[in-house]
This record gives sequence, structure tokens and C-alpha cells, in this order.
Amino acid sequence: MIQVICKGCGQAMMATDENGKLVCLTCMGIDENNSIPVEVKVPDTLKCYVCKKRWKVEDILKQWIDIPFYDSKHQSFYDGCRGWD
Repeated sequence: MIQVICKGCGQAMMATDENGKLVCLTCMGIDENNSIPVEVKVPDTLKCYVCKKRWKVEDILKQWIDIPFYDSKHQSFYDGCRGWD
């Protein structure tokens, strides 16, 4: 699986600007020049950064359309273990 991430921080690009261009919610407010989309290959397993549970990517995608809050630098995501509020 290929995921579009921010070159600056490694987080999934989850937003668009007023022109429809992908932007990073983290870097956009800090350094607009870091908010550059790049494609990376996602490993077969990821862990939730809160509860540390390991998930196969195929199981993640059975529950969600995209990997929630994917972080390529730490090979992690958020599985909703503490809620979504």
C-alpha cells in the first residue's frame, strides 16, 4: 500500500487548501515549505501509538477507508482506543 505523507513531519496528508492542494495540518502552520506531499510504502503491520496494539494493515483497512493518523516516522497510527472526541 502507498500512502501520501508530509515530507516535513512524516504524518499523513489529511487536508486540502482552498485550491484543493494536499496540505499537512501539522507543518502548514509552522513552515509552509515543509508541507510537501510524498508517497511512501506502508509496512505490513503498524502499531497504535497510544495502546501499542499491533495491527496488520489489511485489518486496519477493513475498518477504515484510510489509516487514521498514520505516522511514517514511527510506523504508527491511531486505532481509536481512547475514543474519537
